[in-house]
Amino acid sequence: MENNIFCPADILLPRDIDFQSWAVVACDQYTSEREYWTRADLQIGSAPSTLRMIIPEAYLSAPNLSSRERAVGIAAEAYLKSGILHEYPGCFVYVERVLRDGRVRRGLVGALDLDAYGYAGGDSPIRATEQTVPGRLPPRVRSRRGSPLELTHIMALIDDAGKSVIEPLSRFTLPVLYNFPLMENSGRLRGFLVGSVLARELSAAISALAGGILIGDGNHSLAAAKQLWDEIKPGLSARERETCPARFALAELCNVYDDAIDFHPIHRVVFGVNAEDFIGGLEEALSGDGAYTIRCVSAAPAEGKRRARRASEREFRARSGSVSGLIAETQGYIDAYTESHRGKPGAVRADYIHGEKPLRYIASGTNRVGVILPAMEKSELFRAAASAGVLPRKSFSIGEPWDKRFYMECRRMR
Repeated sequence: MENNIFCPADILLPRDIDFQSWAVVACDQYTSEREYWTRADLQIGSAPSTLRMIIPEAYLSAPNLSSRERAVGIAAEAYLKSGILHEYPGCFVYVERVLRDGRVRRGLVGALDLDAYGYAGGDSPIRATEQTVPGRLPPRVRSRRGSPLELTHIMALIDDAGKSVIEPLSRFTLPVLYNFPLMENSGRLRGFLVGSVLARELSAAISALAGGILIGDGNHSLAAAKQLWDEIKPGLSARERETCPARFALAELCNVYDDAIDFHPIHRVVFGVNAEDFIGGLEEALSGDGAYTIRCVSAAPAEGKRRARRASEREFRARSGSVSGLIAETQGYIDAYTESHRGKPGAVRADYIHGEKPLRYIASGTNRVGVILPAMEKSELFRAAASAGVLPRKSFSIGEPWDKRFYMECRRMR
């Protein structure tokens, strides 16, 4: 294995099946909207699908979580034995994702070297951008350990203002691997084979870029992969460590300056709260004369016999002068509020919501507050990571929920 941080991989792709049923959106989307996953399940039916090899975070609190974890490995084993997966050795997959609005986001699917990755910041060549939520790691570690296949919704980022690495691939004539519309009106996905010679050249060019690689989406999945590798690594010889599949994690690499990459805020919704008490405390703790505004959404009072869910909004100017500072202060307040109500009747819990529209709908329910946060400028990401290290957890999102990476490529883990 060449000493590069983003490497070609032996990539598995399905053939002679319905690609639209196979590809599903990242597991950390629609976390408070199980109805989305129900629709996907009904649409897929008995067709082969990556949905059978993931655990949507909407179900992490379900009582049958352990059986879901076992089912992930069973499904992966069955797909391997069925012969529907074809392997392309030592390659990258060049991806063109046509978004719902027609723009094209370009990426490169390959393997990140976990020995070059640090999820606590520092000067590692591959770095997390956000703090992890510890409770979300164990199910992913168990699922990864128990499955013979790896899928990925990780989107990693390079700082390539000159667009010298990924973008030129659009001018190459490359073999087409897939081209199909995604479910739920989520755009289109096209994939092209980047053979071994060109793949090695690209790998070297990526490793030579200043700034290394930052993880944009999928920080928790990569942290889980790193945790498992750290468990396995001590029991291996030096030679075994060089090629062990667990040392690597499949990911899609994108240029932060891609014209179709937008940074969106990840909003918060807090359940089990008295809205007036929560919002009043938040305003008292965070208000000031900074550049940004915090908006809070809760259920509007019912009018007469009206029972439809409606949202009421209240806003105030925050004291923090930076988006990352504002997010850190907001999250700190939510964490302290949740901790102060631990053990009291009616559990207080928080969730992270992608998109203002679903946030407003969820927050319009009883005893809930939604906190709408501003977006970080993508041009600030590498500079902010270099100066501040790991950003507050769930600081930003690449695109809307329907623009997220869909699971498509696989890799053997054994």
